[in-house]
Amino acid sequence: MKLEFDCPKCSGIRLEAVYNGTHTCEIINIDEDGDHDYGPYSSEGNLNRIQCAHCGYVLSFPDGNEDGYDADYDTLIEWMKTQM
Repeated sequence: MKLEFDCPKCSGIRLEAVYNGTHTCEIINIDEDGDHDYGPYSSEGNLNRIQCAHCGYVLSFPDGNEDGYDADYDTLIEWMKTQM
């Protein structure tokens, strides 16, 4: 069964995973007009939050941690199942 997201704030349907950490990519080419091409990228970090890709509404799952919420995919799946 495919789970679908419906944002409680704006009814958006796309989710966005936001990570903290370092993100780098090589710039391969820059022309006189400012257009540029990227090469391979690398990314390190941890999942920081899950939010609506349209309005930025952050999904909060209480967990008792210092930050007050838990951002993980297992919790997201369980929450989405309750919204159906």
